[in-house]
Amino acid sequence: MLTRQQCHLALTSLCLLLAVDTRSDVFYWGRNLDHGRNVTLAGKLGEVSRLDISVEEITRRLYDITGSYWKQEGALDYDLGDSGMEGNFGAAGLFLETAGRFFTFQFDSTLMQPEANPVAHHHYYIEVEMDIEYQGELYQHMKIPKDLQFKVDTSGGTMELRGLITPFTFEPVLDFRIIPWFDIGLFGFLDRYEIDAGPVQGVVQYQNPLEDFAVGGKSSGVVGMALPEWGGGGELRIGAPDNLNLVVQASATFCSLSGSSEMLTMNDHREKNIDIDHQNIRGRVLFQFPLKNAFCLTLGCQYQSIKSEGFITAKADTPEEILEMQERFDKLIRFRMDSLLGVIGFTF
Repeated sequence: MLTRQQCHLALTSLCLLLAVDTRSDVFYWGRNLDHGRNVTLAGKLGEVSRLDISVEEITRRLYDITGSYWKQEGALDYDLGDSGMEGNFGAAGLFLETAGRFFTFQFDSTLMQPEANPVAHHHYYIEVEMDIEYQGELYQHMKIPKDLQFKVDTSGGTMELRGLITPFTFEPVLDFRIIPWFDIGLFGFLDRYEIDAGPVQGVVQYQNPLEDFAVGGKSSGVVGMALPEWGGGGELRIGAPDNLNLVVQASATFCSLSGSSEMLTMNDHREKNIDIDHQNIRGRVLFQFPLKNAFCLTLGCQYQSIKSEGFITAKADTPEEILEMQERFDKLIRFRMDSLLGVIGFTF
């Protein structure tokens, strides 16, 4: 006759046997496409919570070789925060995903149009793309005097093309799928700006050698950046093919390279060497509600944090070249953008 302990052991063993997953497809190659809906097209709407762009002048080698070391103290810092554009402004975008078994394509964009009317904290000496006309002459440089209120309008944002390589799917429990991927892509930032510092008040000379700067005026231009990225991430999908699905996606991509300042601007004046470190972290949480005709309503949110740092140095590296080129300060440029946007669209 069985004892109570033996009965408990037998029942426990039976429960464990019943709980064992006897499926043979726990692990399989590529992405599971049983749900039959492989394309997601969605709009995004939310805000950029943080936007930091700063330029820090480090050192000017011309002063070192001429013995004018005290002039290094004239290095200046410029920060987008000075123009009142630190963040908390609206943004919108578009997200497209086409999923295949071993390769998934993604397109993602975030667009914004911030504007501000700041007061100059100190004298700003800047190079402009569109020449400023004054008394029949054209000037490529602008001075914004200290304490002058000026207007800044911008329009642009980020654009990404991504290729996700999905080697396998792991499904430890039915309808609970984990899909890791290798992420290779192209990141771009493009912005058109317009600066209005009022009527031109005159012309002053600045720099060494001296250059003419229009005091005030109005100008516009385009600044951009394009970088390759590589990294990894994955997708967690919970739900049966014909039921509500929870989809969580996360990726982290990076870039570290050396090249030309042409990667950061469309203005090739005084081309420099540049070393870049870049990271792009993003995550999405999506709910897919099945509708008729194999469509799903897709709702969710996306968070993204982008950080870039570029060290820009003069191409001239011998005393003779430095004296001939009269190179400016080497610079450290930092870029940071954080955004949180709602997502709404369809999967089909």
